[in-house]
Amino acid sequence: MDLSQLDTQKGANLGHRLSLTHPKTGDMLDCAIHIFGADSAVYQTALREQQRQARERFSRQGKVLRTPEEDAIAEMDLLIAATGGWDGIELDDAVLPFTPDNARMLYGRFAWIREQVDRAINDRAHFLPDAAKV
Repeated sequence: MDLSQLDTQKGANLGHRLSLTHPKTGDMLDCAIHIFGADSAVYQTALREQQRQARERFSRQGKVLRTPEEDAIAEMDLLIAATGGWDGIELDDAVLPFTPDNARMLYGRFAWIREQVDRAINDRAHFLPDAAKV
């Protein structure tokens, strides 16, 4: 078998257009978020930076564990690092442009969006060669 057909890292770097679904009905919404996978360079770089900071904190303070609030911020930072943009996102009757700050606000305000993005980033099936499209 040619394993290049299962190269999720390449697909994760290309990205995936995640069509959001209604949190109650499961119907597709007319908006999408462009994401990079957990195997992507941007995600892995952000993850390694978090690990580096944890090691530095341990060497300075002898403290490894983060507070639950710090965990939530770190998880959000990874989601934002893996977000490449979006289409059709409107909030309060206005188009919401993609920026990291707007992504933080959107994911913080709408847990159902944050959960869909998190699941998709970690679902390697989205990043197989025939599925990886931005």
